[in-house]
Amino acid sequence: MPAKTFTGGADDIDRLAVEAAHYVYAEAQPVLWAIYLEGKFRFAEEIAFIKSVYTSVDPADRPYLLNSWANVLPSFEKNRASVQESVKLYEAAIKIKPDYWVAYANLQGRFVMLGDEEDAWREGERLRKAAGRPGPAYEAYFGTWDALTWNLLVELAALQADADANSGVGSSGVANGPQMAQVKVLLHDPGAAALTLETVKADQNDPALVAGTHMARGLLAMETGHTTEAVSEMEAFRAAVDDPAVYYLYTSLYTGNPCWVALAEEAASHLDRADAAIQTAGNFVDCLR
Repeated sequence: MPAKTFTGGADDIDRLAVEAAHYVYAEAQPVLWAIYLEGKFRFAEEIAFIKSVYTSVDPADRPYLLNSWANVLPSFEKNRASVQESVKLYEAAIKIKPDYWVAYANLQGRFVMLGDEEDAWREGERLRKAAGRPGPAYEAYFGTWDALTWNLLVELAALQADADANSGVGSSGVANGPQMAQVKVLLHDPGAAALTLETVKADQNDPALVAGTHMARGLLAMETGHTTEAVSEMEAFRAAVDDPAVYYLYTSLYTGNPCWVALAEEAASHLDRADAAIQTAGNFVDCLR
């Protein structure tokens, strides 16, 4: 680890200590440092760091760095080309480490972001064939495939198991509660969905949690016939997804979410808004239906 000096005045000692600790962390644990930056939404800094260390790290670390890079690229650049580039990065990670199951799961999400439901399904099939089911791949990694095929009871069980094993929240960058509530609505169990939403720990400083809660509440309002509330929640969800901090998380998690927004707008006789939502959704069976 190259020596590095941090200088400042006596009043800067706390800041300098943190900077020095960050330097040591990044040098000693590049994969964990990249994940730390991702969790802090410091996407530009993370990508620059990964590019600067990729060739010098232990080769075993490289697939993890590629995965992290692919995770944040669409949120940093926020355009279709960046999503397509992230697909290539996930594929490169899988090529290095064929049993890197989470990269298969993330790749499915990227195809959802591209509006390509069929390729997302194919990636789910590739994961199932490579890992088996049940097998060594975490059940939650099949979530996109389960959502696309309406394998909802199995999806809900996987989300619940993941939450139970991880402090009631789950192991991804997004709390499982709102997504579990969504699945319960789609299973036509509004009571269970409402209870789940009531027990989600609110955090206005977590934009991803706020977005997911709006989505789940919108679906619940649609299920129970509260059209005005449904439109309000769905529009709040779409506005929240425009935040780069949540864009890559929720566009991939909520497969074809503009389809559900369109249904709420249609029910409220907002035909132009419904058409606009459909136009942005991609090739999803739910939207075509």
